[in-house]
Amino acid sequence: LSASSIADKLALPKELVMAAIAQEAAADPELQATRKTNDVFLYRGAATPALEKMSMNVVDRIRKLFSSEGGEAEKINLLSERRAQLAQRRDRLYGDIGKLESKEADLLKEGRENKSQVARRRLAAQLGQLRKDIGRQNTTTNMLNQQINIISTDIHNLTLIQQGNLAQLPSTEELTENAVQAEEMLESLKVDADMVSSLETGLSEVSTSDEELAILKEFEESDPPRKVAEADKPTRVDSVFEPPAPEPELPDAPNSSREKADPEAI
Repeated sequence: LSASSIADKLALPKELVMAAIAQEAAADPELQATRKTNDVFLYRGAATPALEKMSMNVVDRIRKLFSSEGGEAEKINLLSERRAQLAQRRDRLYGDIGKLESKEADLLKEGRENKSQVARRRLAAQLGQLRKDIGRQNTTTNMLNQQINIISTDIHNLTLIQQGNLAQLPSTEELTENAVQAEEMLESLKVDADMVSSLETGLSEVSTSDEELAILKEFEESDPPRKVAEADKPTRVDSVFEPPAPEPELPDAPNSSREKADPEAI
């Protein structure tokens, strides 16, 4: 674009348009402004990285970051910023491709409607050049997609490293050492438990005196009292062997009566 053409279309002073072009070129690293005689031209050139603070550009800053270990968060931020810039440029190219394709459709339609061979040749040349530009823009966008994919992969790997460092997991040596210590602790605990069990058994045997052992033996020999049924109860001895009551003394009878008495009773 030229400042004079923009000024003519918008009916603005050329100096105002030239100042706007210079301001836009300073804000966008892909835009370049060149002054020729009494006019200023604005075109899209190579993307130049903006200068960082302390006179350090993006490339030097990346080299400095990746020359030392650690600093994953700062690397991720820097790569994310670079990926955003590449994605912005790719989207801008997609917009340019869409405009070129729209212009291609218009030229194709105009060539079909125009019956003049001279006009058709001119339109065919323009259409051929336009399609070459579309192909070049597609090649550039493909390259940008590959660059974005590479940066995204690196960001993903750095994120995994950062997450691993934040977790602070023990190393293989620490895991092995802790496992050995745990096994030794369990074995020592088992030995102590067995020793305590044997000591308790010995103490119980020692604390039992001879007298207590004799009493325990009596406990084992004695039987609990058994309930006896009424039918099994023995007859009282005093009821069986109860002596008869003394008979009253009779007066002396005559001899005859004595003779008649039972000799067994006598």
